[in-house]
Amino acid sequence: MWPLLFAAGMGLQALSTYKESEAEAQQYEYKEAEARYRAKVAEADAKAMQQRTTFEQQRQIVEAAGEMGAMRVAQATSGAQTDVGTPVLVRAQQWSEFELENFLIGLEGRTAKSKFLQEKAFENIQAGIYHRTGRNVKKAGKLNMFAGILQGFGQGYGMGIFGKGGGGNTYG
Repeated sequence: MWPLLFAAGMGLQALSTYKESEAEAQQYEYKEAEARYRAKVAEADAKAMQQRTTFEQQRQIVEAAGEMGAMRVAQATSGAQTDVGTPVLVRAQQWSEFELENFLIGLEGRTAKSKFLQEKAFENIQAGIYHRTGRNVKKAGKLNMFAGILQGFGQGYGMGIFGKGGGGNTYG
């Protein structure tokens, strides 16, 4: 009777150890899924930022062209000669300012996109870490379960529960 009870206790303890590791591994699977989701969100944000930047640059080009046209009309209606001299320099300077503004819009957009892509890379690395950690926890749980069973048999044998051990069978 004692060997059966002892074996059942060992089995329950081993099963408990295994279930604990399974629960911990499940937590890492959830963390991995969350990290993969955050990576997808960051990728979508990067794409959205690229589209927004392209739109803003195109909007700025159209707006600049309109302002340049209005400037040329204002210069022409003032009676000044618009194809030489100061009016040409003023328009060239204004156009270079518009070009700089367009460049800065693009730079801000690329910087923000880069930030989102870095975030995506970080989240993917984190997901990989969670995946490997969960897998290792699961393996460790199995090893601990079998080690517990072997240790229990060794203790039981030493106490004489499973045969002639060190102390003899004193339980009946």
